[in-house]
Amino acid sequence: MLPAISNQQGGIYFDQGTYGTTNGGVKPIQANFIKNNEGDGLNIISSAKSQIIGNDVSSNTLDLYATWDCNGTIIDKNIIKNNSTANYETNRATCLIVR
Repeated sequence: MLPAISNQQGGIYFDQGTYGTTNGGVKPIQANFIKNNEGDGLNIISSAKSQIIGNDVSSNTLDLYATWDCNGTIIDKNIIKNNSTANYETNRATCLIVR
């Protein structure tokens, strides 16, 4: 396995207009390692009907951040841990499904 490559920004960014995008999956081989970034591990802004499934989101400066209308976007079966701030910041997001 290759080591995780970090960057000075966030890891995964779903912005306005992102629709029906899948990041990761239910099989272990589909998992992404979103680690050691100096921004949010996951940043979701008004993404609709997207899926973030089965990823390892850890050791980022920030956490999972979601805001605005995330109509039907699903966050499921991810490992989200050891981030510098709270692991979830979703209180400004609407219609986001976190399992």
